[in-house]
Amino acid sequence: MQDTPKNNFIHKWLETSPDKPSKTITIAVGLCLVCAMLVAYSAISLRPFQEANALNDKRKNILEVAGIFNPTLSIEEQFNGIETRIVDLKTQQFDQTLNPLKFDMFDESVNPFSTLKHDPAKIVKKPRYATIYLVNNDKNQIETVILPVYGYGLWSTMYGFIALNTDLNHIKGLKFYQQGETPGLGAEVDNPRWRNLWINKKIFDNNGNIKVHVSKGASLSENAQYGVDAISGASMTSRGVHNLLRFWLGDNGFKAFLQQFKKELDS
Repeated sequence: MQDTPKNNFIHKWLETSPDKPSKTITIAVGLCLVCAMLVAYSAISLRPFQEANALNDKRKNILEVAGIFNPTLSIEEQFNGIETRIVDLKTQQFDQTLNPLKFDMFDESVNPFSTLKHDPAKIVKKPRYATIYLVNNDKNQIETVILPVYGYGLWSTMYGFIALNTDLNHIKGLKFYQQGETPGLGAEVDNPRWRNLWINKKIFDNNGNIKVHVSKGASLSENAQYGVDAISGASMTSRGVHNLLRFWLGDNGFKAFLQQFKKELDS
């Protein structure tokens, strides 16, 4: 059978010396294209699993900061008792128009951000809406309120959650789920020993003034009920935690919402 022009071309190419630059380039380009297609296919096919893992990791962090994570139970089952809500930081009220299960707090296309004039936490822009979590007990009563917090440390933006008792003035937990601080120093913000120092610390004094802080020797000061000791050797990261908490729990963050919500819980 006579070879077609196409087959003749393939035969000639296969018979070409492997040392010929054009053949080497052709093989390299072909391998790159095949690898690119495999990577693209893997990325697309694995995306649902990656998104599911990211959601589970987020939920696990929320459960941990609330102090109710049980490794023997499924995360989805444990999360059934947690209600996701959206707070409008402009009106300081719950928003009823956005779907909290699909809303992304950090997506500027659906959540307009405003530039800050005074920005000690270095968050640069403040979102209009924030996602919070309400933990209910067996009687369907709220027992914990979890707020998102973030701000800049020494090397990175630190993202975390802070859990509050129903008096909205005592801390139940603080956890950073994403940070890039110095290992062994600033990264100690996620060390359980330092995190445990936050439990039962007060946020506001009797006049509603924000008092929570991070400082050297805070546990030995007269304001120890509000303060946590700075991490040794990580003054900038400690200052970052101090600034972000003062921002998010202060006038520019959730303070007005917490005051209003406390009235609703007490009524």
